[in-house]
Amino acid sequence: MATPISIANIARVAAGALALVWALVALGEALAALTARGVDVLLAAEIATAALLATGALMSFGRRRWWRFVLVIAAAALTVVRLVSVLGTGDTLLVATSVAMFVAIAVVAAAARPGNADGGRTAGRPNPRHTGVPPSRPHIS
Repeated sequence: MATPISIANIARVAAGALALVWALVALGEALAALTARGVDVLLAAEIATAALLATGALMSFGRRRWWRFVLVIAAAALTVVRLVSVLGTGDTLLVATSVAMFVAIAVVAAAARPGNADGGRTAGRPNPRHTGVPPSRPHIS
Protein backbone atom coordinates (compact mmCIF):
# COMPACT_ATOMS: atom_id res chain seq x y z
CA MET A 1 0.00 0.00 0.00
CA ALA A 2 1.35 3.39 -0.95
CA THR A 3 2.01 5.93 1.76
CA PRO A 4 -0.27 8.95 1.33
CA ILE A 5 1.37 12.33 0.95
CA SER A 6 -0.13 14.95 3.23
CA ILE A 7 -1.19 18.40 2.12
CA ALA A 8 1.30 19.85 4.60
CA ASN A 9 4.23 18.07 2.94
CA ILE A 10 3.10 19.25 -0.48
CA ALA A 11 2.77 22.80 0.87
CA ARG A 12 6.22 22.59 2.49
CA VAL A 13 7.86 21.62 -0.79
CA ALA A 14 5.82 24.21 -2.71
CA ALA A 15 6.83 26.97 -0.28
CA GLY A 16 10.46 25.95 -0.63
CA ALA A 17 10.22 25.91 -4.42
CA LEU A 18 8.59 29.36 -4.53
CA ALA A 19 11.22 30.75 -2.18
CA LEU A 20 14.10 29.20 -4.10
CA VAL A 21 12.85 30.58 -7.42
CA TRP A 22 12.43 34.04 -5.94
CA ALA A 23 15.85 33.90 -4.26
CA LEU A 24 17.55 32.90 -7.52
CA VAL A 25 15.77 35.65 -9.45
CA ALA A 26 16.77 38.21 -6.81
CA LEU A 27 20.37 36.97 -6.82
CA GLY A 28 20.49 37.18 -10.60
CA GLU A 29 19.15 40.73 -10.62
CA ALA A 30 21.53 41.73 -7.83
CA LEU A 31 24.55 40.30 -9.63
CA ALA A 32 23.53 42.09 -12.83
CA ALA A 33 23.22 45.35 -10.90
CA LEU A 34 26.57 44.66 -9.24
CA THR A 35 28.33 44.42 -12.59
CA ALA A 36 26.50 47.48 -13.92
CA ARG A 37 26.90 49.98 -11.10
CA GLY A 38 29.13 48.51 -8.40
CA VAL A 39 28.49 47.75 -4.75
CA ASP A 40 26.21 49.75 -2.50
CA VAL A 41 24.48 49.04 0.80
CA LEU A 42 21.11 48.08 -0.66
CA LEU A 43 22.71 45.74 -3.17
CA ALA A 44 24.68 43.99 -0.43
CA ALA A 45 21.50 43.71 1.65
CA GLU A 46 19.61 42.24 -1.31
CA ILE A 47 22.32 39.62 -1.90
CA ALA A 48 22.37 38.71 1.81
CA THR A 49 18.58 38.42 2.12
CA ALA A 50 18.32 36.43 -1.11
CA ALA A 51 20.96 34.03 0.23
CA LEU A 52 19.00 33.76 3.49
CA LEU A 53 15.83 33.04 1.52
CA ALA A 54 17.62 30.30 -0.42
CA THR A 55 18.81 28.87 2.90
CA GLY A 56 15.23 28.84 4.20
CA ALA A 57 14.12 27.06 1.03
CA LEU A 58 16.77 24.40 1.49
CA MET A 59 15.74 24.05 5.13
CA SER A 60 12.15 23.42 4.04
CA PHE A 61 13.25 20.71 1.60
CA GLY A 62 15.13 18.97 4.40
CA ARG A 63 12.34 19.51 6.97
CA ARG A 64 14.76 21.26 9.29
CA ARG A 65 13.59 22.87 12.48
CA TRP A 66 12.50 26.54 12.15
CA TRP A 67 12.31 26.37 8.34
CA ARG A 68 8.97 28.19 8.30
CA PHE A 69 10.28 31.03 10.47
CA VAL A 70 13.44 31.47 8.38
CA LEU A 71 11.46 31.34 5.14
CA VAL A 72 8.87 33.95 6.10
CA ILE A 73 11.36 36.31 7.79
CA ALA A 74 13.76 36.12 4.84
CA ALA A 75 10.92 36.70 2.35
CA ALA A 76 9.74 39.71 4.36
CA ALA A 77 13.28 41.09 4.58
CA LEU A 78 13.85 40.64 0.85
CA THR A 79 10.53 42.37 0.13
CA VAL A 80 11.48 45.33 2.33
CA VAL A 81 14.94 45.61 0.74
CA ARG A 82 13.47 45.52 -2.75
CA LEU A 83 10.79 48.08 -1.85
CA VAL A 84 13.40 50.43 -0.39
CA SER A 85 15.68 49.98 -3.39
CA VAL A 86 12.98 51.05 -5.87
CA LEU A 87 11.85 54.14 -3.96
CA GLY A 88 11.95 57.03 -6.35
CA THR A 89 12.34 54.91 -9.47
CA GLY A 90 8.64 54.24 -9.94
CA ASP A 91 9.17 50.57 -10.80
CA THR A 92 5.67 49.40 -9.93
CA LEU A 93 6.17 45.98 -11.52
CA LEU A 94 9.04 45.15 -9.15
CA VAL A 95 6.97 46.33 -6.19
CA ALA A 96 3.96 44.28 -7.27
CA THR A 97 5.96 41.10 -7.90
CA SER A 98 7.85 41.44 -4.62
CA VAL A 99 4.67 41.80 -2.60
CA ALA A 100 2.95 39.00 -4.55
CA MET A 101 5.85 36.59 -3.99
CA PHE A 102 5.97 37.40 -0.27
CA VAL A 103 2.23 36.81 0.09
CA ALA A 104 2.44 33.56 -1.89
CA ILE A 105 5.32 32.22 0.22
CA ALA A 106 3.64 33.23 3.48
CA VAL A 107 0.29 31.66 2.53
CA VAL A 108 1.80 28.40 1.33
CA ALA A 109 4.09 28.20 4.38
CA ALA A 110 1.06 28.75 6.61
CA ALA A 111 -0.67 25.83 4.88
CA ALA A 112 2.23 23.63 5.99
CA ARG A 113 1.46 24.09 9.66
CA PRO A 114 3.05 21.70 12.14
CA GLY A 115 -0.08 19.65 12.82
CA ASN A 116 -0.43 18.65 9.19
CA ALA A 117 3.10 17.42 8.56
CA ASP A 118 2.29 13.91 9.77
CA GLY A 119 -1.38 13.67 8.90
CA GLY A 120 -2.55 15.37 12.09
CA ARG A 121 -1.31 12.72 14.51
CA THR A 122 0.54 15.26 16.63
CA ALA A 123 -2.20 17.88 16.56
CA GLY A 124 -3.93 16.51 19.64
CA ARG A 125 -5.55 13.60 17.84
CA PRO A 126 -3.88 10.27 18.55
CA ASN A 127 -3.38 7.77 15.79
CA PRO A 128 -6.15 5.18 16.18
CA ARG A 129 -3.74 2.40 15.20
CA HIS A 130 -1.46 3.22 18.13
CA THR A 131 -3.75 3.13 21.14
CA GLY A 132 -1.18 1.78 23.55
CA VAL A 133 -3.05 -1.51 23.87
CA PRO A 134 -1.06 -4.45 22.55
CA PRO A 135 -2.76 -6.34 19.74
CA SER A 136 -4.51 -9.53 20.74
CA ARG A 137 -2.99 -12.82 19.72
CA PRO A 138 -4.64 -14.58 16.84
CA HIS A 139 -6.55 -17.67 17.83
CA ILE A 140 -4.58 -20.77 16.87
CA SER A 141 -6.60 -23.99 16.74
